[in-house]
Order: sequence, then structure tokens, then C-alpha cells
Amino acid sequence: MIARRRLLPLALVLAATLRPQVHGGAGLQVQVLDADGDGVADASDDCPVLPETRNGFSDGDGCPDTVDDLLRLATIDLDLFWLGRFEGEGRRYLPPTRVKAYVDGEETGCGTADMSSPAWSRNASYCVADHSIYLDHAWMDEEMSTGGDYAPVTILAHEWGHLVQELEGFREEYTIQAELQADCLSGAFARDADERGALEPGDLQEGLDAAFRSGNYDVPWNEPGSHGTPPQRLAAFFLGYQGAVEACGDVRSGDLGSIIGIPAEERPSGSLADQLLPVVGEYLLVETAELPEMLGNGAIDAVHAVYRDSAGDEIVIQIAAYASEKRCASELERLRDAVVGLGYVQVEESVVTDPDGNEVGTRYRLSAGDEIIVWSSGTALAGIEARDFDRAMRFADDFLTASP
Repeated sequence: MIARRRLLPLALVLAATLRPQVHGGAGLQVQVLDADGDGVADASDDCPVLPETRNGFSDGDGCPDTVDDLLRLATIDLDLFWLGRFEGEGRRYLPPTRVKAYVDGEETGCGTADMSSPAWSRNASYCVADHSIYLDHAWMDEEMSTGGDYAPVTILAHEWGHLVQELEGFREEYTIQAELQADCLSGAFARDADERGALEPGDLQEGLDAAFRSGNYDVPWNEPGSHGTPPQRLAAFFLGYQGAVEACGDVRSGDLGSIIGIPAEERPSGSLADQLLPVVGEYLLVETAELPEMLGNGAIDAVHAVYRDSAGDEIVIQIAAYASEKRCASELERLRDAVVGLGYVQVEESVVTDPDGNEVGTRYRLSAGDEIIVWSSGTALAGIEARDFDRAMRFADDFLTASP
């Protein structure tokens, strides 16, 4: 914690109404002076005439908290975290020249802050020109007040991720790659802070919420400036929290590992299977592969895909497309027989319906608890595997609703 200077303006001290706290039993009464009534005794209160802000951040020093205090402390922590990472690998680290929460009209290395422009209002950025990080002061204050003290830290850690990318020489093909990787690096810092005992109860949730709020459904993934959807940003942050910096891919090579989930219907591919993999609810599409072995069974295209949610749970789906509904229906029966042959048993209330209420699938369960759904819709045939069947059912409903 950064030590604060004691605030003892004489006129305020003399004018303050002293609120004594009484301690001791019947035989001994000791008055403890607490001028501002914040529960922190004057003897140990760094701001004895200004009440403590009870918000989970520096609650023990007796002073009102500001977002500037928070960012100052977070800057020290982030700087030490990345210095340790770079020095541990024998590489040179260059800290930011400035970390500044700006107001309207303030000069920065990337121009004058203009709060009438979305480039400045409710925004934060790493400025390559002067190797500094700038954040909208009013927005950070709002995030701290409404989202909790760790919300601004999450945003600052994201921008620090861009600074690291610059040091590593990262060059993305799409903006969304850099943004989701920075989210992942922010999550990796949160993991380190948690392991050091620096996070308080609720801080991680505040970070996850801040990542989710920063997403945008309206900007296509391949447009410059795209940062990713709320589920993608949440998943990227959580991936870093779960797997540390190593989970975020090789920053130097631009290899993002599994954190980039591009909407399937817009991936640069002419494959029909690609058209059959929609964006599904809170899930990030993390892996796809063609299934040539299924083509011999009459499928004109087939694909294997893995979806992952923010908690790290995965849903595996295999989907095949056929030239006719008759052939698809025939393959559905064959697939059901194969599932039963593997030891799965059809369970009660096993019917899966599409959004219009039409029966399209059947639920099966292994004795170990693993579940699989087999369904057919028109000329498409699919199987879903999951450990939590209720989750799989919700996924199936979302998949059917989102499918073109």
C-alpha cells in the first residue's frame, strides 16, 4: 500500500465533533477518539477528519479512496508483474513512460483528449508514440463506483497487455486478435494477484464483469477496431486466469492458441460445414476440423468442433451435411444404433425439439454419466457430447436457434 500523508488541517480538527468509542469492562472505560466516525481510531487514521470509503479497497487506512489512488497502486503491481516475467526470461522490459487518467482537453502523446469523441470518451488506450497508457478519468471513476475497485484494474491490465505486445513485436492480422490476447493477459495478471493473496473476495467477479461489459455484438469480427463479443472477451480473460500467460499464446509470433473465436458463418472458408457452426450463446468456438472419414457414409461435408464457455467447460459437436433429407434420416438411424452399441442408453424425457417444437433429436447416457445428443434437422445430422447434460441441452437449444 502507498503511504498517505496525514491530513490534519487545524481548523477542521478543532471544529470536528469527536465521536468517542468506548472500550473495556465495568471497571475500566477507555475512550478511543474517532473524529470522522468511520470506525478507524484517530491514532491510526491517516485521514482523521475525512471518513474512510468502505469499498473493499484500502479500507484500513481511514482515508476516502479515489480512482487515482487505485490506479497508482495497480500501476506498481502491474509493473512488478511484467518486470518479473521479462527478467525471468532474460529479456529487457521497458515500463510505460506514463499511466495517466485524463480529462477533457488534456495533452497526451497521442493528441489532445476530446471527450466529445468516442476515441477519448469512455475509452482507454496504449499510445505507441510515447509508450504510455491513457484512460478516461470519468469512466474509470464510474467503473470503480459501479463495477467495484477491480473493474478499472482489469481495464488497465488490458492496456498493459498491448504494451507487452508492442515490446514483443506482435503484429496481428485482425484487430480482434490483439484485443482478445490483451484480455487474456489481463486475466493472467489477475491469476498472479490472486495467488499472491492480493485479490479480495469479489475482485475476480468484478474483473470478469468488466471484460464482459467491454464486448460488442455489433462490430463484425474482421473489421478494424473489433474487440470481440462479450462472451469472447469474458472467455479470453478467464482463459488467462486459468492458464496464466502461457495460455495466451506466443505474443512474439502472434500465435493466439485457442482464444480467438471467429464467428463460424464469417470465417474465410467456402466449406458448407463452416456454415453449420453458428455463434452459440456464451460459448467460444475454439477448435474446428474437417472429418473426411464421414464423407464415405454419404455426407457431402462433415466437421468436428469444440465450444468452450467462460468456466472452461467444453461441448464437443460433430455435424454432417447430406444431399437429401431422406439420406440424412437414414444416417440418423444408423448413428442411433452406433450410439447404443457403444453402451449409451436412451433416457426418459429424451426428446430434443427445435425452436418450432419439432422433434429433432434423442438423448443418450453412459453409466459413467457422460451424455450424448443425436439429432437431425433437414439435411444436417449432429451429435453433441458433454458431461453436464442440462448444459448440453441448453447448448443444443442455442445451437438450433442460432443455426442459419
